[in-house]
Amino acid sequence: FVFEKADVVVSIDADFLGSWIRPAEFTKGFSERRTIHFGKTDQNKVVVFESVPTVTGVAADRRTPIRTSQEPAVLAALAGEISKGSREASVASLLSRYSSEKVCAEAGLDLAEIKKTAAELLSARGRSLVVVGGRGPQALEAQILSLAINAALGNIGSTLDFDRPMWSAMLYDARRSAKPRPAHVIQGRDSHPGAVRLATDHVRAAGFGQEIAITQEAWEKQLPPAGPPGLINCNPP
Repeated sequence: FVFEKADVVVSIDADFLGSWIRPAEFTKGFSERRTIHFGKTDQNKVVVFESVPTVTGVAADRRTPIRTSQEPAVLAALAGEISKGSREASVASLLSRYSSEKVCAEAGLDLAEIKKTAAELLSARGRSLVVVGGRGPQALEAQILSLAINAALGNIGSTLDFDRPMWSAMLYDARRSAKPRPAHVIQGRDSHPGAVRLATDHVRAAGFGQEIAITQEAWEKQLPPAGPPGLINCNPP
C-alpha cells in the first residue's frame, strides 16, 4: 500500500495509522502527503467508514460510523458506483452487478455519501487507494472486493503494489510471533466406528489433524485427559 502516492484514500475499518498491519510505515508515507505548510498544495484526502473510533478516523476529512456488519455493503455500494465510471472494462463489468441504490437501501447506508466518495475516487484514477480491515466470516470476500475496486480505479502498480522488502519483513514478523500448534487440544470419542471414521476425515480435510484427535471408545471407559480443566460437550443420552 503506497500511501504517499494516493490523492484520495478510503478506509473501511482499516486503522492504517493506528493498528492495521504496519502502521509505522503507513504513517510515514501518508504523512508525506498530509503536510499543509511550506507551500504544499497537494494534500491528500481521507474518507473513513468505521465501526469503532480509531486514530485514522480522527485524521479523516470525513468519517462515517458504520456497524461491522455493514462493511461488505459499503464495499459493494462503492463497487457499483465505481463500475459506472471505470475505464477498466473487464473489472467494471464484474462490479456492475452491484447496485449502490439497492445495497444502500437494504443495508441502511447513506447513498449520497457513497456517491460522493465514489466520485472522489474516480477523479483520482491511479492516484487513489481503498483499504479494508475485514472482520468476521466475510473478511476474505471484503479483501477480494477491495482489490477489484482498486483494479477498476487503475491503482494496481501505483498506489497498490507488491513491495518485496515489506512482504519479507511482514513474513518475518508473522513467523517470529507464531505460537506453536498445540497437540490435540480437542478430543472426540465415540463408540461407533463409522462415526469416528467420518469425523476423522472431516477433521483432516479441514487441516486440524494436529489439534483434534478422534478415537473409538465406550463412554464408560473414558477418562479425562491430563492437563488443566477443560470442557465436556456430549450428545444427550
